[in-house]
Amino acid sequence: MHITDIVMMGTWRHLGTWRPARRADRGLVADAIETVGLTDLARRPIGALSCGQRQRALLAQALVQRADLVLLDEPMAGLDAPSRTIIAETIDQRTATGAAVIAVTHDITEFTRIDDVLVLQDGRVVSTS
Repeated sequence: MHITDIVMMGTWRHLGTWRPARRADRGLVADAIETVGLTDLARRPIGALSCGQRQRALLAQALVQRADLVLLDEPMAGLDAPSRTIIAETIDQRTATGAAVIAVTHDITEFTRIDDVLVLQDGRVVSTS
C-alpha cells in the first residue's frame, strides 16, 4: 500500500469500502497529502516510510475524514523536528476550522495551543485546567 492508498481510506466514512473514489475525493486526498508535506512521497509504500512520515500519512487520513472530533494517541512520539512542526501546524489548522482535537501525550510541551488539560496518574484524574 502506498501513502495515497492509506490516505484514501479516510474517504470510506462517506463512500463506504467498495465505492470508487470520485474526482473530488481524489482532490481531498491530494490536498491532505500536501498539507502534511508528503506530496513527493505519495506513491511510496507505507512500509518504506520513516516513523514521522508514517505518522503524517495517518494524520492526512484523519484530515480526509473531515470529522468534527479527531483523536490522536502520542502523535509526536519518536518524530524528528520537521515532522513535529508539520503535525502541530496541521492540528492547529484543524482546530481553527472548529474541530475538537483530543491528544494523549506524555509530554505536554509538544503542543503549542492547548485549551484544556486532563492529567491522569495510575488511571485517576489528578488535575484539570
